[in-house]
Amino acid sequence: MYGYLLKRIFLVSLISWIVVVPLYASNVKNGELNLSTIHLTTNFTLQGPWQYYPGDFLSARQMLELPEHDKKFVRLPSRWNNHRHYPEKLSNFGCMTYYLRIIIDPSTVGQVAGIKFYTVSSAYKVYVNNELLITKGQPSRSEQGFKSDRSAHLLHFTVESDTLHLVLHVSNFSLKNYGGVAQPIVFGTIEEVEKHNFVDYFETLFFSSAFFILMFLHLLIYLIRGREITHIQIALISVLFMLKILTENEHILLKFSSWMNLTIEYKLWNATLLIFPVLLNFTQRIFPDDIPRKIAYLAYTVFAIMLILIFFLPLQLLSSISHFLVLPPFIGIIYLFIVLIKAMIKKRKDALIYFAALFIMFLGFINDIFYVTDLYRTSLQAHFG
Repeated sequence: MYGYLLKRIFLVSLISWIVVVPLYASNVKNGELNLSTIHLTTNFTLQGPWQYYPGDFLSARQMLELPEHDKKFVRLPSRWNNHRHYPEKLSNFGCMTYYLRIIIDPSTVGQVAGIKFYTVSSAYKVYVNNELLITKGQPSRSEQGFKSDRSAHLLHFTVESDTLHLVLHVSNFSLKNYGGVAQPIVFGTIEEVEKHNFVDYFETLFFSSAFFILMFLHLLIYLIRGREITHIQIALISVLFMLKILTENEHILLKFSSWMNLTIEYKLWNATLLIFPVLLNFTQRIFPDDIPRKIAYLAYTVFAIMLILIFFLPLQLLSSISHFLVLPPFIGIIYLFIVLIKAMIKKRKDALIYFAALFIMFLGFINDIFYVTDLYRTSLQAHFG
């Protein structure tokens, strides 16, 4: 029964990963996207060089009327501290105006369009043709009056002309390394964007539910089969991955929990890095002769210090060291690979299958490092591993 259920979970996971609403990368050029010859029957990601203006909130008209030598463009999505994309060094904290002109097929006028925003840190407003469509948090020009809310949002509006002036007012005074637009913005007809939104929610809720079931099953087995501690460890790993899913991408906890705020969410998200010491102890129990106790105790000490930093450092200071927090788990997983390679050489039982499973999770972890450090535009996918 247990193996049958796990096979079904894997099968549905694979299907949910492959069967997604198609997205087409748009050809944004110098703050303009020309879709005048394309009928809106699918979704487009608004990736490419948007016009931007740092330090103030401007209207679409003000952005257009800027002198040519003052017009600046940056490829979105990107964060303010990513100097590979911005032609100037920007502060981690402040405000920004983004502007994009979208020219669409005249036959689309009168239809309802949709835009899906993911992580925009840490507060923002969206205008289309000078009409305010949504406010997330309280974006401001200074820290006074600022309130963060970076949860994902889908908005819709009626297309009233063949030219759309899309303006984002973004401010960040919370997370040092995360200011800006972190994930692609999706645009299309409301029907197509809602389909895409449904797939996003389905994936989030499905995987979090799968980890919840896995946790419940292992706790049940622990109570029935003589209290083997490895079942508690797998249950704990499942809880941490479930927490990770609910605090990223769609930001489900931030959106639907009245007690949740950015500080709590960010600290919980960082706390999921504690998956590694649980994995280390789990591996040590399976291969007790291959992991010296001194190395295990050193790892537990390092992660205990990390846990203290995560829960007691102020939000701005914690976010400033976020890139360093991923190093201990990364080094730790490399060490586990070495341990498992040695175990395979010694022909330890189950070493090969454990190595394969860890390798898949490692790929997901590397993907998340690319996201956190903004080295490569991706999304958080370690839960697949």
